[in-house]
Amino acid sequence: MFENEKTYAFKQFIDKKFINQFASYMPWKYNTNDSDAETDLWCGMCRYYNDKIQKKFNFEQIKQQYKHNLSNLSPNLDVVQKNKFVKREQDKLEAFARIAYSNDDINNHMYELITLIYLFSIYSKLNKKSLNDIASSAVGQYLLYASIECGINFPYLLSLPFATQATNLHNSIAVFDYHLANMEFLLDRGGTYPIVCVNRAFKDNYDITLSSDELEYFENLNEDEQVIFINNKHFYERLTNEMHILDNGQIF
Repeated sequence: MFENEKTYAFKQFIDKKFINQFASYMPWKYNTNDSDAETDLWCGMCRYYNDKIQKKFNFEQIKQQYKHNLSNLSPNLDVVQKNKFVKREQDKLEAFARIAYSNDDINNHMYELITLIYLFSIYSKLNKKSLNDIASSAVGQYLLYASIECGINFPYLLSLPFATQATNLHNSIAVFDYHLANMEFLLDRGGTYPIVCVNRAFKDNYDITLSSDELEYFENLNEDEQVIFINNKHFYERLTNEMHILDNGQIF
């Protein structure tokens, strides 16, 4: 979470040259001596890497390519090959969907170091950055030492599969909103099916309908797990609805 106390890594690595790379994403009159200078830097860096990532893909094209690829599966594939192909296509679609859905949140709200690390990891993978490239860069060194101080395993997060990084990015935003009191749950048991009403400050609210089995599962989770469970369920509902919209705007 945000802390006013700066890391030693900030004091060691952050200078004018470092900041200049992210200047257009930083607050006006940014000052490294301010108490919240490091959190402002994280926010600016999140927006910088998010901007670079969003420019690397076109989600509408990815959705259309997914539909095309699954509609034109080779009849010569056996069951194992077919399942492997479908999973690869599904992972790609879901990964880029999570990144696309995170865009507005990152551009309009402040997030923490873990979100920045996931963004940097995704950016590095999309740009085929090697571990040597990252380790020799000023940003890589800063993130490594800052993450150590904050108890985050930076090298491990860099090594995660792309789809996992995208999932963790998307969920980290929801968890952070929850702990910042920008998200709260209200469980309504009064109807035919239980509903979790999700109220999000400065964002659209939404409701999630649960089955009896899902409700039992949900109630046995800890707070963070509940946030991730609801966030993932909402994600799949949103993506499914999008994938069932025809080119003429009709839903099938």
